[in-house]
Amino acid sequence: MVQSLAYQYTQRTGRAHLHNIAPIANIASILQYGILSHERASCLLHHDISMQDVQDIRSAVIVDHVLQRSLHQYANLYFDARNPMLYKRRTMRDSLCVLHVSYGVLDLKETVVADRNAAAFYTAFYHPADALPKLNFALIFADYWTDDDQVRYYMRKSIKCAEVLVWECVPARFIVGASVFSEQSAESLRAQGFLLPIYIDKHLFFC
Repeated sequence: MVQSLAYQYTQRTGRAHLHNIAPIANIASILQYGILSHERASCLLHHDISMQDVQDIRSAVIVDHVLQRSLHQYANLYFDARNPMLYKRRTMRDSLCVLHVSYGVLDLKETVVADRNAAAFYTAFYHPADALPKLNFALIFADYWTDDDQVRYYMRKSIKCAEVLVWECVPARFIVGASVFSEQSAESLRAQGFLLPIYIDKHLFFC
């Protein structure tokens, strides 16, 4: 019997879902349209927490050279949102949530896995089945990525941000819950029409 990729990743990681960092103000739109790629989201009014210098780099990355698909045409998810991106936005934590996304997206036909930050210089892109034995989950799920050696620091930092890239959109049906920093954040999330389980996790938000 062939096991689904979702099952294989769950067994390997011991975790039940992927992460997406989102402003709570965007949740009503996400519930309607899904988690969109940077390119598709640009067509909608939304709150953007990304950094322009990072997006400038990501805009030049080609994920699929055969089909000429760029990184901005994929919706991005993290294996672990307790990463450099969320750390840089930690002062905004009351207005953010981390969406829990089913590993089922790995079984979608055009999903790609990046073994580190998708815009990093040495990033490799894989079919999810090929990526599983190549991902360094010890570093991806490590609480911290600091290192006294500068080369190791940048390596750990980029691997910590390993990504799952879903072509154009993660349908809302794959969202299974969310984590927030506080009860106040949870109330704001519910006010956006979010009816799935909500967990308060201060550690995830670097507190």
